Parts: sequence; structure tokens; C-alpha cells
Amino acid sequence: MNKIEFTQFLQNTRDNIQEKLNPKKIGTKISVSLKSKKTRKNLIIYAFLTLFCIAFLLLLSASTSPLYKDLCDGDSSIFIFFGKAITLGKDAYRDYFDHKGPILFYINALGYFLTKSKVGVFILQCISLSISSIFMYKTARFFTKPIRSVICVIITILAFGATISDGNLTEEYCILYCMIAIYTALKFITKHPKAPHPRKNMVIYGICFGICAFIRVNNGLIICGIVFVTIMTDFINEHIKEIFKNILYFIVGVLIVAVPVCLFFLIKGTLSDMLFSTFVFNFLYASEGSSEKTSSAILLLLRWVAPVLMMIFISSFSQNDLVQRLRHLSQQYPYSH
Repeated sequence: MNKIEFTQFLQNTRDNIQEKLNPKKIGTKISVSLKSKKTRKNLIIYAFLTLFCIAFLLLLSASTSPLYKDLCDGDSSIFIFFGKAITLGKDAYRDYFDHKGPILFYINALGYFLTKSKVGVFILQCISLSISSIFMYKTARFFTKPIRSVICVIITILAFGATISDGNLTEEYCILYCMIAIYTALKFITKHPKAPHPRKNMVIYGICFGICAFIRVNNGLIICGIVFVTIMTDFINEHIKEIFKNILYFIVGVLIVAVPVCLFFLIKGTLSDMLFSTFVFNFLYASEGSSEKTSSAILLLLRWVAPVLMMIFISSFSQNDLVQRLRHLSQQYPYSH
């Protein structure tokens, strides 16, 4: 990609944003879409999922839920404490230490700033998990009907209760950006299975991975898997030139997040401390006790098998959607010796 192509890409992106944010067009689209029966049905489902997520966090996020008065003794309380310290003018990684990314601490700082208590963090949790559930639903709709999609989302969130601990952990916030990447990828692949992956999608993957990396880097590895599959698909379909361009645009997406974050800490004089705590220390920490962590990871994987199998069963129940799709694929791509 030369300078002219990159400049044209930026110009097209700006024009698209300006057109989509045109107040007249937005008002017209909203008034028309609200009259649609499908739109009203989706809004009801989104409202239900939002209420379900709020109830879920009220009961299980003990460290932030208004139902529980005291802070817990887990990681979440440390994150809230660090967030409070930031609102009081303390510097992350210089005045205190933890090996999580800065975005997590500043989410907690924003929550504490809003209400001067843990309730602000709880509100941000509800927003994050609710949007995540909506993207889960929209992703499930690629494969099954609305009711079954809702059931799959509920099962997923209930299964998440096994790992939520006291709430307000890195996974809660990273799952949103992982779901955005998964939804974006499947939306294109289901419509254009053999077409080169659009570059704007690669930028989205890069942004989502960048945010996850500055919360907890290993939580964003699923996005790297999406990028790897995209690259392999382009290779199989002989879109060799697109591979290098897609990698470049993915890096651009990561830099959109990384550059402002690094500049912020560079100005504060704590860039090296932040990078060591967020990345280097975590790699050193992960290398210790690998055998014990492997056995616990296997048990955790087995715990997730049942919910996944249940979702697969629900999505293919009665209508045999999965069987029909496999037959369609076998007819479309017949096996040849």
C-alpha cells in the first residue's frame, strides 16, 4: 500500500463517517426503522438481555453490586482502589503496582469518579455486559432463530458465572471487544465466504485487540485467531496480495489504540513502568508453574464443554438447521477423489 492509497482510505473513511452522522439521515432512518416489526422485536429482545445482565451482575458481582455493602478481598477490590487512587491524583504503575493493563484501571477510575463509590463501576459493568450480550445474540442469529439465540446467550452468561469470581475482572470488559470482532468476521464470512476480507474489518480487529491488550493481553488472543483464519482463507483462495495489506491494516488498528495510550504514559513519565507491568511481567508470571496451570486449565475447559454442547443442541433442535447447512455445503462443495 503506497501513500496515495492510504490517503484515499483515510478520505473515504472520513466521508463515510460524515455521511452516516448526518442528523437528517439519522432521524429518517430511526423513524422508519422503529415502524418495522422486526426492529421492535429486536428492541424487546435487547431490553430483556439488558435486564438479565443487570440482574446477573446484581447477584454475582459481589465486589461492585449495590446489594453487597463491603468490598471483597479479591482482585476487583484492588482495581477499584487503584481507580480511586487515580481520581485522587496518583500515578498508575509509579505510586502502586499491578500487572493488569491501564485501560482496566481507568475504567475503574471513571466509575469511581461518576458516583464516588463502587456503584459507578457496577454501572459500567452493566453497560459492557449488556452490549456484549447483544452482540452474542446477533452472532447467534447467523445460525439459528431468535428464541434459540436468546437461550444460547443466557446459557453463555450463566456459564460465565463460573469464572466471574467477585466481578469487575478483565474478562468482563474484554469479552465485549472479542464479541465485536467475532460478529464482524462472521457477518462478512457468511455473506462472502470466498471474497477477500475487507480492510476496514482488519482495522476493527486491530482496535479490539489493542483494547484487550491494554486490559489483559491474553484475553485478546481469540482475535488473533480470527486474523490468522482470515490470512489462511486469503491464502487458500489465492488472494496473496491481500494478506500483506490485511496484516498492515490490522497493525494500523492496534496502533490507533496503542499510540494514544503510550503517549499518555510517556507524558506522565511512566511509560516504561506501564509496559513492564502490562506485558513483560505477565510473560514472566505465565512461565512459572506451567504444569499446575495446565491441569487447572483442563478442568476449566471440561466445565465449559457442557454449556457449549447444550448451545449446539438448542441451535439445531427441531428444525435440524445444522444438518441442513451441512447438506447444503456438501452439495455446494462435493468431495472429489
